[in-house]
Amino acid sequence: MIVSFTLTVEKRSDHDVIEYIYRQYYPLMRYAAGRVLPQNSQEAEDAVQDAMIRIIRNIGIIDVTDKKKLKNLCCIIARNCALNRMAKKEGRTVPLSEIPEDAADEGPPPDQSAINNDVFEAVVRAIGSLPDTYRDACFLKYVHGYKEKEVAGLLGIPARTASTRIHRGKMLLREALRKEGYHE
Repeated sequence: MIVSFTLTVEKRSDHDVIEYIYRQYYPLMRYAAGRVLPQNSQEAEDAVQDAMIRIIRNIGIIDVTDKKKLKNLCCIIARNCALNRMAKKEGRTVPLSEIPEDAADEGPPPDQSAINNDVFEAVVRAIGSLPDTYRDACFLKYVHGYKEKEVAGLLGIPARTASTRIHRGKMLLREALRKEGYHE
């Protein structure tokens, strides 16, 4: 299977990175997808393949130097691909009319305002407590530093949806941090 993935990559360095990702993180990606689709191992396998394709398409924006971030990113993408497959099977969609006009609010990311490591850790904990829908988008935006369009590409969702999830997640994040005693 790795051969078919790497054939789509032109640069040798990207080829090596894709091969590394596949060999190193495939079991974790399979596990993440399998948790979403426990009743259907073939769907979980297909979700991991979708994730690998998404990684290949976005290899130019993925930071491969930080192995911990890379591992997290691979698992997030695999889980999101599994969720997408599950949603397609269930026929769930979000009408555009439900997306607010001001969804693309661009404020400074919470990690930029972190004065010290304790505050940053509180932000990461708060992001971890967000509902799945917002957690992945906020984690990619505020912890990994991806732009909204990049988040959309990595998660395989429209840019407007990514913007909405980041905006709503940020609102929930602010509230969670206020409850912990942190103020803007």
